Amino acid sequence: SDYNLPADITVCTCTVVDGKTFTVPANKTLTVIGNTTAVGTGKFIIENNGGFVQVNDNSTYTGVPTSFTSKRQTQSVYRYDITYWSSPVENFVLKNVSPLTLFDKFFSWNSNTQAWTPHKTNVAANLLEIMGTGKGYSIRAPQSFNIEGTAGALPQTHMAQFIGIPHNGVKQITVSNGAENRWNMIGNPYPSALNIAEFLEVNKDVVDGTLYFWTHKTPVILNSPNPDFALYSASDYVAVNLSGNISNVNDAGVVASAPSGNSLGVNTGDDFLNVASGQAFFIKGKETGAISNQVTFNNKMRVRTGGENAQFFKPGVTTPVNNWQNTGKHRIWLNATTSQNDFNQTLVGYIQNATNGLDWGYDGQSLSNGAISIYSILNDQKLSIQARSLPFITQDEVPLGYSTTRTGTARITLDKVDGLFQGQDIYLEDNLLNVVHNLKNASYTFDIVPGTFNDRFVLRYLPSENLGTDLPTLDVNALVIYNLNNQISVKAKDLTIESVIIYDMQ
Repeated sequence: SDYNLPADITVCTCTVVDGKTFTVPANKTLTVIGNTTAVGTGKFIIENNGGFVQVNDNSTYTGVPTSFTSKRQTQSVYRYDITYWSSPVENFVLKNVSPLTLFDKFFSWNSNTQAWTPHKTNVAANLLEIMGTGKGYSIRAPQSFNIEGTAGALPQTHMAQFIGIPHNGVKQITVSNGAENRWNMIGNPYPSALNIAEFLEVNKDVVDGTLYFWTHKTPVILNSPNPDFALYSASDYVAVNLSGNISNVNDAGVVASAPSGNSLGVNTGDDFLNVASGQAFFIKGKETGAISNQVTFNNKMRVRTGGENAQFFKPGVTTPVNNWQNTGKHRIWLNATTSQNDFNQTLVGYIQNATNGLDWGYDGQSLSNGAISIYSILNDQKLSIQARSLPFITQDEVPLGYSTTRTGTARITLDKVDGLFQGQDIYLEDNLLNVVHNLKNASYTFDIVPGTFNDRFVLRYLPSENLGTDLPTLDVNALVIYNLNNQISVKAKDLTIESVIIYDMQ
């Protein structure tokens, strides 16, 4: 009989007999160590947010191309919204991702010219154009979808059905590097989620350490008299790296649509760990090395647990109380929002293995150039994500910059924190107005005019009365260090010990 997978399962081999269907439901994953076979008219169907993983790079899938289907559904989108796609199966026709999308709304990114390349799917030569393995494509929603702003119009979802032999094993994709801002658009080539940390580790000598995912947060601007020409905002990229991710959910609760059926718009405060099946993204090639190189995907990167192909955000790092200052992640997310409800977010974190310099995999460049952008500044670099070293010291300060095209007011809000910042005050210093404001108490509202302002704000952790105060002086007679039951004990007279740090002088 037909079979619906009730839970995650790992098997040595898997065979579907003639005439039967094996279905992997949403949030479940079938993992096969060896070979997979669909006999005759037997079928494998991977429902939206389900996963299919082959463990061995040389494992085979035997069956006709129509025997395997991986379904991927967009979040709710309007007609002019775009989604970044990649194919999880072999020899899939580009037009079939969204057959009702206008013929001239299929694009890929040319990493050599750093420009979009159209794939006009009504041209005879392109009607059967095959999607490249690991290649990313930008595809607009079906032409039949509602237009945003039309009275009573609601967004709609689109289900793509990728039919073909599933990709497996090592896949290498040529990317451009060796120059500043050498961007590449690539995608997850598998019918399963892909672990970001594993991907970065394998490709650390080839690409920069931050991935950028497209969202549909900012309404599209249509240019009359040509309603089919649309402008999109670069602020709609979400940056993700080993430090964490910035969100596309503003403090008014407005949630952006997400690409490829994943919950990119869910603001849980947790970490974005995986690239879902069917998902494409931008990544920058390293500035050093050859002009072109190979990005590698392999089966070790594939995620074998259910639900990982549906949710980008996962539980964050919990830092043990007795080791809070030297391990884990201690992070601050700041929102900038205009009175017109434009939104952008930045992340500053104090993270194990990071330094106060620019760190591969931990610091992420800001791409935002929309109506409002907020970022931290390090070595004249604008960063959407900045990681700093541990242990944390309250005297640390982080310059913040912002840019806007608006006139009116804006506010900077403390979106969320984790780690030690749950018990630490966080201040915003306004150098223009000579104000130090505690963001734990309330948002900070200020007047804005169009421009870029990199000298106005500073993120800090001490109020104004403590400015310029170095580490406090301690009377050595007030501190006693002694051995108690073969353990080092520290006692301070008339003082409260917040923490003790031990340094190995070797």
